[in-house]
Amino acid sequence: MGSLRLPEIPGVLTAALALSLGSAPALAAAIPGPDLLTGDWGGILTGPGGLQLNVLLQLRVGPDGVVGRLASPQQGAFDIPVAGSPPQGGETLLDVPSLHAEFRGRLTADDKLEGIWTQGAARLPLNLTRLSPGAVAASLDRPQTPHPPFSYRIVQVKFGGEAGEPRLAGTLTLPEGQGPFPAVVLIPGSGPQTRDETVAGHPIFWVLADALSRNGFAVLRYDKRGVGQSGGTYAEATLHDFAQDARTAADWLGSQPGVDRRRLGLIGHSEGGLAAPLAAAKDPAIAFMVLLAAPGVDGRRLLAAQGRLIEAANGGPPAMLKAQDALREKALRAIAASANPAEARAQIATLVAAFARAQSLPLASAQQLQAAYDAADTPWMRSFLTYDPAPTLRRLRLPVLALIGSKDLQVPAALNLPALRAALKDDPEATVEESPGLNHLFQTATTGAPAEYGQISETFSPLALKRVLDWLRSVAPRTSAAKTEL
Repeated sequence: MGSLRLPEIPGVLTAALALSLGSAPALAAAIPGPDLLTGDWGGILTGPGGLQLNVLLQLRVGPDGVVGRLASPQQGAFDIPVAGSPPQGGETLLDVPSLHAEFRGRLTADDKLEGIWTQGAARLPLNLTRLSPGAVAASLDRPQTPHPPFSYRIVQVKFGGEAGEPRLAGTLTLPEGQGPFPAVVLIPGSGPQTRDETVAGHPIFWVLADALSRNGFAVLRYDKRGVGQSGGTYAEATLHDFAQDARTAADWLGSQPGVDRRRLGLIGHSEGGLAAPLAAAKDPAIAFMVLLAAPGVDGRRLLAAQGRLIEAANGGPPAMLKAQDALREKALRAIAASANPAEARAQIATLVAAFARAQSLPLASAQQLQAAYDAADTPWMRSFLTYDPAPTLRRLRLPVLALIGSKDLQVPAALNLPALRAALKDDPEATVEESPGLNHLFQTATTGAPAEYGQISETFSPLALKRVLDWLRSVAPRTSAAKTEL
């Protein structure tokens, strides 16, 4: 990896502000000993658009200073050398020469390392939490990642590009044989996702595509516009642009030899679960749909809820959490309501300054907070905050399976399942279910917090995967019946 591409967390509807607005613990009263840096650390790098990138660090303090290794699992980048000097005055500076980057952080009383990641012109907040010994090594174990030989055909494809739309690139997996096969398009979640929708080193869509094609489905997964090998400009895209790309993908897949156009469906994860109904509402050829961790409420309500849950999971005084809730609500309202980004940022700067004074935040913490909100003010964020999925869902009359994990902190089940049930109540073939014990990625989880994703070796719960496959086989039977193969 030549540079740390900021940011890249696929497959999920990002916790946008939530992770960057965690509690502000007091600084250590005494200067910590330099040996306290030794160990495994993990955190979230928040970049443009409020998107996030998992960062893992293994550090050791020796006689010549700090040495270590950095990993960016989403990008398949590991063993990136890190060097620095022992903490001075509680502060440490880590240099990452191969990325032309550095991290300046300060140890806190509650054993965290809080600071700023600088890379080129970017100065981004990065708060690291100490992990249990061996957690970094364990987090890189991904036993469900598919490996050859494969029992299906793999074809790299490009499609679209008409009427000013971008030309998209993806991977088509086809079962062996003549077909025609039922087919699905995988629609990725928020962030600049490539076709595998890799989160914390977990190639979620590759695992899904592998299971589906081994069980008789043709599967198309693709890089989002402006990402990977796809054309277009990601930074200018909105939710409705991504829905259009999903329609383009479905139209192309339905026209391929060996694909049964009458049995063509969509599977959307997180933001993809918003784009899928938008695409299906305009394409009567879509025969069925699976919504994985799809929001049932508008973006402003969703971000407010996920912010509260994630901050609570990260810990912090109740008074601080309450104040952060109020700040987030006002800031998101400013972003959603303003057609002028400069105007919204000016309003948010005033809000952040008042919050910092009331909470006695250090200047650096206030600057981090302001930077996170500034980065969140994008065309996508404005389209997301104001979009209510209910009217589109009410129009659907096709088989729908909607699943949300009981430990999902990004699309909380308690908020979104009732909304989905209400919106889909007139669709006689809609099923809405809670998946016990699973997080936003459909991993078997302990807390459900995003910081836990990379520490779990499971990419996608086999029980959830079987539920999806069994349901798909019931609405789009294979040409030759067989039990589900996992």
